[in-house]
Amino acid sequence: MARYTPYQPWADAAAAASRQSTASPSTSRTRAHDADGWDALLEHCRETNSKSVCQGCDEGEGEHWTFDSDAFWQHFDDCNARTDCEEHFDSPQELDEHDCPDYEGEEEEDEGYGEEESDHDVCDAGDEDDGYDSDQECLRCNRSFSTYSGMILHLESGVCSYVNHKTLNQLAAKYYSCSEYMFRESQHAMRTGVTPSNYEYHYFCPTCKVPTTKLSSLLQHIESETCEQTFADGVIDCMLDYISEHV
Repeated sequence: MARYTPYQPWADAAAAASRQSTASPSTSRTRAHDADGWDALLEHCRETNSKSVCQGCDEGEGEHWTFDSDAFWQHFDDCNARTDCEEHFDSPQELDEHDCPDYEGEEEEDEGYGEEESDHDVCDAGDEDDGYDSDQECLRCNRSFSTYSGMILHLESGVCSYVNHKTLNQLAAKYYSCSEYMFRESQHAMRTGVTPSNYEYHYFCPTCKVPTTKLSSLLQHIESETCEQTFADGVIDCMLDYISEHV
C-alpha cells in the first residue's frame, strides 16, 4: 500500500496547475511564485494584492481567493467571519457579540471592542495634523470645501466624475476594519455596490456609537466635537486614507 503523503500546495507547480483546473478558482491553492511555504505564499498575496487572503479559513491555515471578488466578500457572511482580524465564529450570534454594537448605542460588554489591531494593519493612524481641519479639495475635481464632510457630501451627490454615495459606501465597506464603524447588516450589500434600503442606519461612531445614515453624516458628527472621536484617531483616519487612495 502506498504511503499517504500530506498535500503540500507549494511543492509542485505542475500538480498545482492540474488541481486548479478542477478546483474552485477562488479557493484553489496554487503556486503563484517560489514561496518557501504556504504562509509565505499568503503573505506574498497580501503584499502584491494578487489574491485576497483570509487567515481564519481552513482552521487557521488560511486561504486565498480571487482578488476582491464577490465570492471572497460573501464568504465572510457564510463563515460568520470578521473582516478585520479574519476570525471565524460558529454562529452569527457569536460574531455579533464580537462585532457590531446595537442601534441604541449601548456600550459593548466585551473588553477591547474596537481596539484590536490586525496583523496586517498598514495604516499609521494618530497623526495630529492630517489636514482635516483646513480647506478640503475634492478627491476627484478642483473644487474646495470648508469641511471634509462637505467634500464627501459633494461626492455622495453624484455630480463629480463617476463617484456617488454607492462608490463611497463600497469603499468604506471594503476597508477591513469596517466593523468598527459600519453595522454588519449593511457591510456585505455595500461591498457589492448596493445600499440596503431596509435599514435606516448604516454607520456608527467608533467612540460614542451614535448611528448615522451616510458616511458624510458620520463625518459631520465627528466634526461637531460632540464626542471624543476625531478624524486623526484610529480607524476613521485609516478609512479616509483608504477611500482617498481608491476613489
